[in-house]
Amino acid sequence: MFITQAVKKKEVEDRDEPKYPSYKEFLELKKIVKSLQAQKEPKKLSALNKFKKEIISPITEQALSETDYVDLIPVDKMRLLNKAYPIIWEKLVLEPLYTKYNCETEEDKEKLKNKKNIQADYTLQVDSIIDEMNEGELDDQEHYREDLASLFTEALNEAAETFQKLDDEDSDYDYDEDDDE
Repeated sequence: MFITQAVKKKEVEDRDEPKYPSYKEFLELKKIVKSLQAQKEPKKLSALNKFKKEIISPITEQALSETDYVDLIPVDKMRLLNKAYPIIWEKLVLEPLYTKYNCETEEDKEKLKNKKNIQADYTLQVDSIIDEMNEGELDDQEHYREDLASLFTEALNEAAETFQKLDDEDSDYDYDEDDDE
């Protein structure tokens, strides 16, 4: 009887003792914890950057290929794109917000743009465009992307016109060769 009590006591002691990991397991867990701590949360993109990255980037090449500006050197292409971004932003993000908030005059539109929490509205509008790009059947998604690409093509052409107007203004100036001397 004494032996059985000792065995039972040993079983109870074994159950009560916590199971510690080995030193090797401990080091492995420590590495995992450090790597998790080192990971930074991805920066939350602003509505404009999200718009550029997730909506405009996938359609840029398609839109450029439908214009005469596909062969521009990279610097000029960037200048053109930077002129086109505000135009397409106006069409896809701002105009629906103007309609939503019944902004009819330029003054109303400026008040809306300067509204304190307008970034939330911008983000909601951009997210709704992204959702629309990704919902429905693949055929519907492709048609929506084509519609966006054609809108962006129009914006690129409109942006290119501003450069042509600037070039025309520069060419109107008469350079006098005597001025160099």
